[in-house]
Amino acid sequence: MIHTFSDYIRDEMVRNANYTAKSYSHTLEKNIEAYEAVTELIEDKIEAAGNGVINARNPENLDLAVVAEKMNVDSIDVYSPEGIVVSSAYPKNVGWSVYEGHPVYDFYTSDLTSFLGPVRTNTISNLDYKYGYFRMADGGFVQVGVSADHINSFVDNFEMINNFNRMKNGNNLLHLTFIDNNYQVLASTESDRIGKIFEESEIIEGIDQENEAGTYSTIGEEEVYQVFVPIFNENGRQGTLAVAQSVKDTEELLSRLTGVSLLILFFVYGALLSLFGSSYRRFRNLMNLAYFDQSTKLPNEEYLRTILTDEKNLIQSTKKALILVKHIHYKTHHFENPYESIAQIVGRIGRTIPGLVNYPVQVFNLSEDKFILLAEDYNSKLELITLVEEVTNLSRENFNLHGTIEYMNIKFGITELDDNRKSMEQLLKETAVSLSSVGEKDEVNYAFFSYHTGRKLQMEDMVVSELKEIINDESSGGVHLLYQPIISMKDGSVSSFEALARFTSKKYGKVPPEKFIEIAEKNNLMIPLGNLIFAQAARYAKKMYEKGYSHVRVSVNISAIQLLHEDFLKDILRISEQEGISGGHIILEIEESVLIDNFKEMNKKLQEIREHGFLIALDNFGTSYSSLRSLKELNVDILKIDKAFIDPISPGDTSEYITTDIISLAHRLGLSVVAEGVELESQMEYLFYADCDCVQGYICGRPAKPEEASLTLIASPNSCWVRVMRRKFPIITTEDSGSDEVDGEPVY
Repeated sequence: MIHTFSDYIRDEMVRNANYTAKSYSHTLEKNIEAYEAVTELIEDKIEAAGNGVINARNPENLDLAVVAEKMNVDSIDVYSPEGIVVSSAYPKNVGWSVYEGHPVYDFYTSDLTSFLGPVRTNTISNLDYKYGYFRMADGGFVQVGVSADHINSFVDNFEMINNFNRMKNGNNLLHLTFIDNNYQVLASTESDRIGKIFEESEIIEGIDQENEAGTYSTIGEEEVYQVFVPIFNENGRQGTLAVAQSVKDTEELLSRLTGVSLLILFFVYGALLSLFGSSYRRFRNLMNLAYFDQSTKLPNEEYLRTILTDEKNLIQSTKKALILVKHIHYKTHHFENPYESIAQIVGRIGRTIPGLVNYPVQVFNLSEDKFILLAEDYNSKLELITLVEEVTNLSRENFNLHGTIEYMNIKFGITELDDNRKSMEQLLKETAVSLSSVGEKDEVNYAFFSYHTGRKLQMEDMVVSELKEIINDESSGGVHLLYQPIISMKDGSVSSFEALARFTSKKYGKVPPEKFIEIAEKNNLMIPLGNLIFAQAARYAKKMYEKGYSHVRVSVNISAIQLLHEDFLKDILRISEQEGISGGHIILEIEESVLIDNFKEMNKKLQEIREHGFLIALDNFGTSYSSLRSLKELNVDILKIDKAFIDPISPGDTSEYITTDIISLAHRLGLSVVAEGVELESQMEYLFYADCDCVQGYICGRPAKPEEASLTLIASPNSCWVRVMRRKFPIITTEDSGSDEVDGEPVY
C-alpha cells in the first residue's frame, strides 16, 4: 500500500510538472514569434541601409556616419574589390583588410550578392554586431551592422528570461530553460547555463522527442524531474522548453507517512473528502464555465439573463437600472497591449465597483470591450450619475500591469427597468442606443434612455423595415451608389471609381452611411445588402466597359461580416456573372481592422478572391494595427493611406511627415498606393514628390451620380485635372533649362 501511495504521489508530481511545462509552452511560442518579428524588422533595416549605399553613385565618398545615423544603423563599411575598407562610419576601420578564416572573407570569396549573418564580435572594436553584406557592381561590397546592444533595446518585449523567472517563482520550480535545435541554451533562470551546449545523452534523448517527454536526473546534488516540451510555430520546431521540478518535497512527504494504520485511515478519510471535494469542484467548475468570463473572472451575460428572468426579480419592489459600459479606444489598446492586460483591468475595476456606493451593484462582462452594471435599490437618477462618475474616476486611475501603466477611457448608456415586460434583448438595445448617443468629445460621458433615444430606437426599427423591403425588391429604391474618381498621379486620368453607398429613408430622409451600415450589421442584413450594393457597382463597371473604358475599375467596400461569410466568394462570382462582368474590373476594399482577429483565415480568403481577377485594396491604412511582418504576408494589391495622414500636410517643411515612408514601404512590397482625403494643392504637391500612385479627394472630384461620374471620362482628363497634370513634367534644374519656368509653369 505504501508503494502504491508513493507511486500516486510521484505520479501527481509528474503530472504537475507536465502541466506546468505545457501551460507555458504557448506563452513561449508567442515570445518566440515576437522575437522573430523584431529580428525581421532589424534585418529589414540593415537591408534598406545596404541597398541605399550600393545604389549611390560614389558610395566611398558618402559621409557614412551621417548615413548610418539617418538609416538608424550602427556601422557602415565600404570595401574595395581587393577586400580593403576604403570608407567607414568609424574612421579607424579604414585600411583594414579581409583575411582567410574571418567571417567577412567568407562573403568576399563567395558568389553571393547579399548575405545577412548572425551576431558576431567585431575584430577591431571587440563589440558584438549583427552584420549584412551587399555586393557592388565593381566587385566591392558594403558591410552594415546593428550593435547587439541596439538589438537588445528592440527586444525588450521578448523578456523570455523575465517570463521564466515569473514562471519559476509562481510554481515552485527549480529552473526553466529554453534549448534551441542545436542543443544550445538560449535562455534560462540559471544564468550560468546560458550558452551551454547539452551533451548528456538522457537530456538529448528528451529534447529529440516530437512530443513532451520527462526524465529523472540529478542537477548538482539534487534529484529532479525534468519535462521537455517541443516549441513550434508556423515555421516548424523552434526549440525545446525544459522545466525542472525538485523531488525533495515529495520524498519528505513520503518519509513522514510510515504508519500503515495511519495510512489506511488516511486513505479512508481522504477518499471521503476527495469524493465530496471532487463533486463540489466539478459543480463549481461547471458554474464558472457557464456563468463566469474566464478572462476577467466576472459574471457573464448568461448570469445576468438568469437574474433578470428569475421570478423573484419580476416583482419590481425596488428601483433597478442597467448601465452599459464601453471601452472607447479598445481596438488601439488591444493591439498595444495583450488582451490579458485589458481583461485584468476590467476584472479589477469590476471587483472594485460594488464598494463605490451604498446600494447593491453587480458587474457582468459582456464582451472584450463592454461590461454592464446592474444597480438596485437606489433612490434617484442622481445616485446613478454619482456611480457613473465614480466608475469613470476609477477607470482613469493608473493600473500597473507587467511593469506598464494602463488606463481605460469609457462611456455609459443607462436604462431604468420600469417595465417588467421588456425582454433582455430590448433592455440591452436600450442601453446600446443610449451609449451610441454619447460622442467622444461630449462634456459628459453618459446618457439615459429617454423619449428621444426611444425615438432613435424607433428610427432604427423603421430603417430595418425599409432595408428589408429594398433587399426583397431593389426597384423600391432607397439604396443607391455615388462614384468618386481616383486619379492617377502619372497622367491625371481616372484610374478607378470608388462606389459609395447611400440610403434615403422614406420617413427620415438621408441616413448617414456609417449609421445604416451599423443598423444592417446589427440586424443580420449586411450579407443581402452587401450583395445588392455589389450588384449595382458591377452594373456600372459593365457600362464603362461597354463605352470603351475597360481600364477603369470600380472599387466596392466590403465589410468584415461579408468577408467572413462562407459563401462570399460564391456570391460575388454569381453576381458578376449575372451582370456580365469579370473580376478584373472590380476592386474590393477591406478595412485594415477586418484583419485584426482573423488574419490567417482572412488572408487565405483574400488570395482565393485574387485568383479570380479581383484586386484587393486595404482601406484606411494606419488607423488600426498592421505590423510590417503581416503587411509583407498580406494578399492585397493596393494600400489606401487614411486621411489622417494627409490632413496634417501643409506648405513648408514636410520632413516630419511619415506619409513618404509609408509610400516607400508599400512600393518595396509591390503595392500601389492611393492617398485618401486629398483637399489641398500643397498635399497634391507633397504626394507627387513622394511618388504616390493615385489620389482621391474633393480636390479631384466629389462623389457623383453614375451619369455625372461618367462625364469625367467623356471629357478630356488632362483638362479636368490641371493640378495633377502640371506636375507631370520631369524634374529639371535651372542649369539644364536656363529658366525657372517651363511653358509658363514653375519648375518643381
